[in-house]
Amino acid sequence: MWNATADLPAGHHSGRANECIDSVGCVVGPLAGGHTLPVTEWLYFIHAPRDNFAATMTAEEKTVWAEHFEGLQHLLADGQLILAGPTLGTINTGLAIFDAPDEETARQIMEADPVIRGGYARGELRPFTVSLLRGRD
Repeated sequence: MWNATADLPAGHHSGRANECIDSVGCVVGPLAGGHTLPVTEWLYFIHAPRDNFAATMTAEEKTVWAEHFEGLQHLLADGQLILAGPTLGTINTGLAIFDAPDEETARQIMEADPVIRGGYARGELRPFTVSLLRGRD
């Protein structure tokens, strides 16, 4: 099973609790010992290899996408994933919004996704800020 956070350095923390926004718009959160670590949300797009992808997946692609989904479930259970899902219609672009303390870590998470790692889809990473969230704001 895909475990995107298994190889991350110790000390990485999502910082979702008690976060605040600093002067340049980065989310920061307190850590044990009074230290503060910059924390941001990240968005990665998962660009499918062809139109109508969801309707035309091969057996091999279905297997890899099942591993992809299990990995997202793991990130959700760990409290790192905020939101994930595909667009509907003929162009099936997936997206995942998640917490990571820096771009290097975010890129490692995206590149560990089996659909990206295996070349079944193209990933595109961007910094992101959840400005409004139902149930939170």
